[in-house]
Amino acid sequence: MTSLQPADAPVPGIKTPARSQLDRYGPSKDEQLNKRKKYVKLKNGEVWTGRLNGTEVMQGDMVFGASDGNSRNGPILPVLRSIDRLNTHDESHILVMAGGVTTAQALPGSALFLGLDGSNRQITGGQSFRIKLRPTNERSVISKVVEPPYTLLNGSRYGEGDWDFEARPRWRHVKHACGENPDRRYGFTSMDAAWVYRNAYNEAKNIKDQQDEFCSQLLNGELRRAEEEFPESPLETEALVDVLRGRVKLSIHCYEGSFGLNLSNEFKFLIAFLHHTSETYLVPELLRRTWVLYYYLPLYYDNVLTKKREAYRDSEFAPKVLADYGIPVVMKSDHPVLNNRYLLYEAQQAHFYGLNPTKAFESVTMTPAKAAGLGHRLGYVSEDIVVWDFHPLTLGATPQRVPPKTPDFEKEAREAVENDGLPPFEASIIIRGKLVVLKNLSTGYIRDGDGVNPEDFEEIDLEGGVILPGLTTFGSSIGLTEIAREPTTNDGNAVEPFSAIPPLLGGPLETFVHAEDGLQFGGRNTLLACRGGITQAIVAPVGSRFGFGSATAFSTAASNALRQGAVIQNTTALHMSITHQNDISVSTQIAALRRCLLQSTGERQSTDAVVVIHVDSADIMATLIKLKREYHETTEQNVRFTFAGGTEAHLLADDIAKENISVIFTPSRPFPVDWDKRRILPGPPLTSDTQISYLLRKGMNVGLGTVDDFDARNARFDAEWAQVSSGGYRQSKAIELVTVNLERALSVTESNSDMVVLKGGSIGFKGKLFSVTSKRRGVVEILL
Repeated sequence: MTSLQPADAPVPGIKTPARSQLDRYGPSKDEQLNKRKKYVKLKNGEVWTGRLNGTEVMQGDMVFGASDGNSRNGPILPVLRSIDRLNTHDESHILVMAGGVTTAQALPGSALFLGLDGSNRQITGGQSFRIKLRPTNERSVISKVVEPPYTLLNGSRYGEGDWDFEARPRWRHVKHACGENPDRRYGFTSMDAAWVYRNAYNEAKNIKDQQDEFCSQLLNGELRRAEEEFPESPLETEALVDVLRGRVKLSIHCYEGSFGLNLSNEFKFLIAFLHHTSETYLVPELLRRTWVLYYYLPLYYDNVLTKKREAYRDSEFAPKVLADYGIPVVMKSDHPVLNNRYLLYEAQQAHFYGLNPTKAFESVTMTPAKAAGLGHRLGYVSEDIVVWDFHPLTLGATPQRVPPKTPDFEKEAREAVENDGLPPFEASIIIRGKLVVLKNLSTGYIRDGDGVNPEDFEEIDLEGGVILPGLTTFGSSIGLTEIAREPTTNDGNAVEPFSAIPPLLGGPLETFVHAEDGLQFGGRNTLLACRGGITQAIVAPVGSRFGFGSATAFSTAASNALRQGAVIQNTTALHMSITHQNDISVSTQIAALRRCLLQSTGERQSTDAVVVIHVDSADIMATLIKLKREYHETTEQNVRFTFAGGTEAHLLADDIAKENISVIFTPSRPFPVDWDKRRILPGPPLTSDTQISYLLRKGMNVGLGTVDDFDARNARFDAEWAQVSSGGYRQSKAIELVTVNLERALSVTESNSDMVVLKGGSIGFKGKLFSVTSKRRGVVEILL
C-alpha cells in the first residue's frame, strides 16, 4: 500500500474476461483470421498513424435525449463514469474516423470542478475512458474501451479476483477543473473552489495515511492489525486516493493554471495534462517548478478568446513558445465545441504559426499516447494506420511529400510574450496620399475597376507575393462581441420579436434592429481578422432566435465608426432564423415571417433588400420556397431569399437554384450537431462531393461563413480547403466564395475595393499578410 513513483505500475494486473478476437486491440496471432483478411496494395500514398484526441466531451448527439454530459447533483461526484452513458450509436464516431482520428477520450460534460477525467464545472465529475471509434462485433461500450482499468472489470476495490502481477498496468484517468465554468454553475468564488479542492484532497490524504499505516504495521509484524478491517476508500473518494498514489493520469482544466499547479505541489500528486491554461506560455518556467509531466494544450486559443475573460491573453503562438522551452504540446478539439473530425486542422494551424512540423504531427499522435500511458500501443505506425493521399499538415492538403513551407512568425511570437499576451496589431507603416506600386508578384487576383494615372507613388518589392481582393467574413458576431461571457464588452441581445411588448411582428421589415447602431471597433478578433486578410465583416444583430435585424458591413481595420470608410454599408439585408431550436413552433415562425413580408392589409412590404434566413433543415427550406412562391402569386412581386447555414441544401439543390436563392454555408464544413443538420454531405473520403462542389456544379451562388468570432480570421484557409476538397476548381473561384459571392448573397452593393498582399505564397498556409491597400480609407498599411 505504499505510494508509487510515476514510472511504477498504477495497479497490479488481473486476468480479464476474453472477448472476440476481432474486438481485441493487440496484433492477431491467429493465422486463419489473417488469411480471411483482404489485403490492399497502396500506391502513391502516405501512411500515417491514426490520430488521438484528448477531447473534453466526446459527444455529438443530435437530440437532447441522447445528450448526457453534466450532472446537477452536486459539485463533488468522482463516482460518475462516462462509460455508463456512452452512446455507441453516435453518428459523430464515423465522421470523426473519416478525419483520421481513431482514438478519443470520452468524458462527462463540462460543468464540473474535479472529476475522474470528467469535466469542467463540477468539483468531482466522474471517470473518463479512452475509446476506439470504430464499431465492434460486440456493439457494446466496453468493447470500444482501450485498456479499461482492472477496477472496471473487477469492481471498484482492489484485492478481489485472480491477480496477475506480470500483466501490464492500466491507468485510470481523472480530470479537475477550475475557473469560470464551475463558478458559473455553482456560484463559487475562486476561494470557494480552492477550499473545496483542498478539503477533498485532505480527506483523501487522511484515508491514504490510514491505509499506509495499516500496511506498515502488518509488515512490521504487528499481527493484531490483521484482525481489524482494512480502512477501505469509500467510493466517493477512492479516486482521489488513487491520484495521491500515482495510479491516475490527471488532467487539469484551468485557463489560468497557477491554482492547479499550487494544489499539486501542496498534496504531492502528478499532473499528466494541463488543459487550456491560456497564459502558461507567458510563464513557461513556472512548469519547471511543478509536478507536471505534460502540457496538454488545445489550439483552442481563438475560441475561448471570444468567450472568457480568463483566456483573453491567449495566443496562436503559444504552441511554438512552449515547444521552444521543451514542453510537450498536445492538440485537442473539445468536441463538439470544435469538430473532432478536423483535429488535424488544429495541428496544421499550430504549424502555420511556428510549431516545428514534427512536433505538430506528434501533438496528435505520439505525445498524447505517451502522456496517457498508451504509448506502447497507440500513436505509432505499428498500430492504427491511416492512409493520406498527401501530407496531412497541408491545409485540406496539397499533393506534396514534405510539410508545407510556412511563414516566419518569430517576431510576432516574441511580441506576444513581451506584451503579456496583448501584442499590438496596428500597421508598422501607413502610407497616405500616394499610390503604391507593387512589383515582383507571383499571382494576382483583383476586381474589375477603373484605372488610375498617378503622379506620386511608392514602390514596394513583394519578392514573389500574391495580391488578393480584401476578403469578407460573415456569420459570427464579430464587431458586436468582444468577450462573449462578459456582458459589458458586448452590444447585448436583440429584442426577441415574439416576447416584445407589443410583439414586433406584422409591421414593416424596417422596424427591426440595425446592427450598425451597436458596432464596436478595435477588438482583438476584429484586428486579428484584418491580419488574416479579412478587411470587411458583415454582421447581423445577435441574441434573438427569430428576428435578428438588419445587418451592416464594416471595415475590420477602422478604429471607430467616425473614421473614413469605417462603415462600408449602413444596412445590408434583413436576417431571420427559422429553426427547431426556437421555443416557438416552426409553423408559428413561418407565419410570423409571412406577416413580416405582408402588411396586415395585404399590401406589399418593402423587400428591396435580401432577406437572409438562417436555416439548416431541408424541410424548412422547402416550406420557405413555397412561401416565396406564395408571396409572388399574392403580390405579383418577387422577394429575394438567401439561406445561411444551409447544411441540408444539397437535398433541394435544383429547387433552390430555380428560385435563384443564394446559399452561405456557416460553418463551411458540415457536422450533424443537431436534428436540423443530420442529413449532411460529408465530403471525402465518405462522399466524392462536398456540399460546396455539389451546389457550385448546379450553378448556384455559394458563399462561405463561420459561426465563431475566432474563426473569422481563417476565411482564406476555408476557401483553399474548399477548393482542395472539391476537386480542385480554379483558385479564383475559391476566392469568390469569401468575396463577391458573399456580397451578392448578402445584398452588399458597396463593393469592397480593398486589396491585400501575401508574401510567400497562396491563400493557404504559405502566405503571410504583408500589406492592406484601402482606397475606401485612403491608406496603404504595411505590416513588418
